[in-house]
Amino acid sequence: MTRRAGRGRRAGARSGGQAALEVLACVPVVLAAALVAWQLTALLWAAVRAEEAVRRAALDASAGAATPVTVTGTMPVPGPLGRGLVVTVRARVWAP
Repeated sequence: MTRRAGRGRRAGARSGGQAALEVLACVPVVLAAALVAWQLTALLWAAVRAEEAVRRAALDASAGAATPVTVTGTMPVPGPLGRGLVVTVRARVWAP
């Protein structure tokens, strides 16, 4: 009976080492996924802010005119990963 218990302990120790190795292998994948998620969040935040600013500018430019007004604007993506990335937004407003 003690032999079976001994074998079970050794097998458990081996699988514990394998689990630790799998965790170490997954850490870079999890970090890469977190960076991608962070970049997408920054990109979406910049897009929403640019859309709000362009729509506001288009409404101000139309000032109740009967003709449609098109305004284009850009906003840089914030953060260290967004260096050089720019969001371009175009809004067309017609306020009768």
